[in-house]
Amino acid sequence: MLANPFLIYILTFGSAIAIYQLGWSEIYPPTTRGLVLFFAFSFVVAGVAGWLVQPRVRSIRAYRAGLLPGWAVAVPLACFAADLAYAGSVPLIDMIRGQFHYTSFKGMPSLHVFAVTFGSVFSTIRFADFLYETGRVRWRYLGEATLPIIFLLSIVYRGPALIVLTSWVFVFLIYLPRIRVSHVVSMVALGTLLLFGAAKFGEARSGNVNGLGHATEAFHGSNLGPVAFWLFLYSTGPLANFQYAVSTVKPPYDLKKIPEYAVSELLPDAISHRILPRLGVSPDRNIPEFSDNFNVSSVFSRSWIFFGWFSVLTTFAVFIFILYAYIGVIRTSPLAVPSLALLNTFVVYNLFDNMIATTSIGIQIVWPLLLGLLLKKRASFEAEPLRA
Repeated sequence: MLANPFLIYILTFGSAIAIYQLGWSEIYPPTTRGLVLFFAFSFVVAGVAGWLVQPRVRSIRAYRAGLLPGWAVAVPLACFAADLAYAGSVPLIDMIRGQFHYTSFKGMPSLHVFAVTFGSVFSTIRFADFLYETGRVRWRYLGEATLPIIFLLSIVYRGPALIVLTSWVFVFLIYLPRIRVSHVVSMVALGTLLLFGAAKFGEARSGNVNGLGHATEAFHGSNLGPVAFWLFLYSTGPLANFQYAVSTVKPPYDLKKIPEYAVSELLPDAISHRILPRLGVSPDRNIPEFSDNFNVSSVFSRSWIFFGWFSVLTTFAVFIFILYAYIGVIRTSPLAVPSLALLNTFVVYNLFDNMIATTSIGIQIVWPLLLGLLLKKRASFEAEPLRA
């Protein structure tokens, strides 16, 4: 059940809304009835869709390890090496020396995007290989799965590294024949540890968290430390920007903006950045922000500024269609397990941005489809029984 992307949507956004109600930030806008009703409606729709596809999701459990040839690891390794050589330095080393600026890394054009996205997909596939393999080679698979994470950390890409680890968690959930309480406790503990690490990194990079989020007396009275406040800001900041847009921006409802909305919100930015200038529109996806320190906004925020709830609902409909169609497409893929894991990861990170329009994330659910087609041509696929 926890591998169902529609349930993951409900859990992700529902949890963020619940945490939002703690009211720990003085500068957060209060939630309005419109936003609450929208999410209530979206949860009902997602619940129905999840119930309809659950038999398909349940069938995606068999997987044959080692479908990618042994030499496949050379592809991401070559890309990582070329990317670092082009940059001329290793950002993590520069950070240790105190010479690093967070936005200073410039990888090789085009190759950099491929290195990050394909590397993430490769890591997810190899982690699935590690879980499903029973021989000694499984440890080689685990080693290869960690290489993209090492690369991402070396260039100080903590967000993409967390995305890869999130995909690992979903592979593990699919692999388990049944979810036990001990599994849930372990995953919650691991997730808390990862978020704690991200929060500590944010605290080290940005300094005084209270100065950024303006903690309320309710938070100070809880006797929790700054890391807890970072976790609150990470999980609720995107919804705060969405609520801010709903509360302060009056959509123009200009029919001439339909092409701009469709291109900027419903197409990958690798495509939209080439089309929008021809429409006389800047490709920069600016969003309403309740604070200059928060630039994340969920999949829905920018849609609001075009046609209000109508464009928000349209984006939601496209989002639901992508999930429904993708599950149907991967059912016969030899890489169905890592594909489903990557889809669930795609769902989770739509809390932070429009991943439909973000090529660096959206393309991660495309690579396994293409690889699956190549593997089908390479050899016929016969699913093996799930190994518990």
